[in-house]
Amino acid sequence: MKIFTKLYFLYFLLSTLIGVIGIACFQHNIAVQEPQIAQIESNLKQEYDLIPVLSGSKLIRLTTPNYSDHVMVGGSYSTNLGFEDIRKYYDNELTKNGWKFYKETKNQYKHNGNNYEGLELFYKKGDYFASIVYPGVYDEKGTFALYLSWNLLRP
Repeated sequence: MKIFTKLYFLYFLLSTLIGVIGIACFQHNIAVQEPQIAQIESNLKQEYDLIPVLSGSKLIRLTTPNYSDHVMVGGSYSTNLGFEDIRKYYDNELTKNGWKFYKETKNQYKHNGNNYEGLELFYKKGDYFASIVYPGVYDEKGTFALYLSWNLLRP
C-alpha cells in the first residue's frame, strides 16, 4: 500500500508540475505575442489603406480578425467589372506599393447549391501576403475580396 501511495503522490506531483509549466508557457506566449500581433495588425491596416479601392466598387464587409498565430485585414466588394479589369487594376496598385506577384490558384466555391470556379491571386511583400479572391466564373461580374495577411499563407 505504501508503494501505491508513493506512486500516486509522484504522479500527482509530476502532473501538477507539468500543468504549472504549461500555464507559464501559455502566459509567456500571450505576453510576448500580443504586442507583436497588434503591431502586425497595425502595419497591415496601414498597407491596406494605401491601396485605393477599385472605382465603382462598393464595400460589402470589412474583415479584421486576428489570432495568436495569424492576422488578416481586408474587405469584400461588389462591382460591375469583370475579373480581368479587377486583376489589372489591383496588379497595378499593389505593384506601385511594393508588392510582388507570387502565384495564382483556381478554387472551387459553393453558393446556394451551385459550384463556381474562381481564382485567387497572391502577392508578397516581406512577411505579408495580399490576396485577391474572385469567387465567380471568370467573365461574370459580381463580388471580389482583397485581403492582406501575415502567417496565414505558408509558401
